[in-house]
Amino acid sequence: MKKLMDLVTNSDQRLSTTATVQFIGFIALSLVLLASVYYDRSYVPELFTTFAMYCGGLVVTKGAVGAYATSRAIPHVVDEELDSLQKQNLKLDIAKKDLELVLNRMGKVFKDSEGK
Repeated sequence: MKKLMDLVTNSDQRLSTTATVQFIGFIALSLVLLASVYYDRSYVPELFTTFAMYCGGLVVTKGAVGAYATSRAIPHVVDEELDSLQKQNLKLDIAKKDLELVLNRMGKVFKDSEGK
């Protein structure tokens, strides 16, 4: 039952309209194809071709949509990473300036103590 639910739900376990429609279409077309073979209809080869194109189309559209969604998500992720790196770089710059300031003060303290 879990495997069946995976066919019609999203990764967050909500019902996926697209997946449900595709799955029901696959089942309906399978039943029509089997009934046509059982009743020895003359249009079985054409129906089988339609069935094969439908199944192939499911795979192609799923892959195309997945690739499109990924390509849309990548710039967003890159922008977030760039912002994060810029913030880290800014923090490093501030820490470097603070360290330089401390070292300069320490140098002055040492120079003053040597002079006395």
